[in-house]
Amino acid sequence: MYKVLLPVLFSIISANFCSNKCKIDNKLASILHQESGKGTYYYDSNSNTCIEDEVFPEGNGITACESYTPGPNQKTILERNTNYIVAINNDLLQEDNGREKYCGKRVLVKYNGISVDKTFFVWDGCQACRFDSIIDFSLSALLDIESNTCFLGIVPGIYWTIIDEQVLEFVP
Repeated sequence: MYKVLLPVLFSIISANFCSNKCKIDNKLASILHQESGKGTYYYDSNSNTCIEDEVFPEGNGITACESYTPGPNQKTILERNTNYIVAINNDLLQEDNGREKYCGKRVLVKYNGISVDKTFFVWDGCQACRFDSIIDFSLSALLDIESNTCFLGIVPGIYWTIIDEQVLEFVP
């Protein structure tokens, strides 16, 4: 019975996260996208790993939100030196002007109905996120959200809202 009620309860709680605008630091920000699902991890700036993980090769890659022009604006995840980058459904970034719309924007996160007090921002796209309401975090960030992340592997009960607040400047 509880397994049936939990998703319903989660959707009721998360529906009240923000309506059309979110008030952050006494300012209103427009909502660009909202979703609920699962959290996974794919990099870590602190070199944290779970026992079964080797290393995260993604940390040395150029993200979907990096400039297409090589130079000082183009860095790897590890060169960004933050664990607050998230990867969202890559289809959103592939929409017309999707990178301009989402890259560098703040992501508000709730876990089981409780707000996570971290400043996450979109800086990558996730192919796997296309098929199964997933948002990708760093391992350190997901461990802060759910201490049993290494045991769980995938953390259910994540709700995220991308708002129109620029955290990191996007340079096409």
